[in-house]
Amino acid sequence: MLYNNIDIITLDGAINTLTGDINKFGLYVWLYENEAQTIADRIKYSLTSKAHRGEFKSGIPPYGYHLEYSKLIKNSDETPQVVERIFSEYLSGKGYDEIAKGLFADKIITPSQYFGKSNASNI
Repeated sequence: MLYNNIDIITLDGAINTLTGDINKFGLYVWLYENEAQTIADRIKYSLTSKAHRGEFKSGIPPYGYHLEYSKLIKNSDETPQVVERIFSEYLSGKGYDEIAKGLFADKIITPSQYFGKSNASNI
């Protein structure tokens, strides 16, 4: 039995703490840790490569932008001006609530409404 009364039985039967077969436990732990580090390194390399090529690394582009060939392009609609307004008002000292109330008063739709999300509020 291992720590905290938890037994380990691997699918290939190489480790079974119920029967006391733990001879290869250290080896398997090392292999699993090594594989986890290899995967992390591959992901980091992939994201770094995308960044060096100027490609967007995430899934959904931020409000005010769209993707063309994996690159962020500023939209040609009103959304970039909304983003600029939010930043400008924030830098001038307005808080989140005040900015949101101003956008609501000017009938500017939320990003969720813009993207057509099913849970977007009409309020």
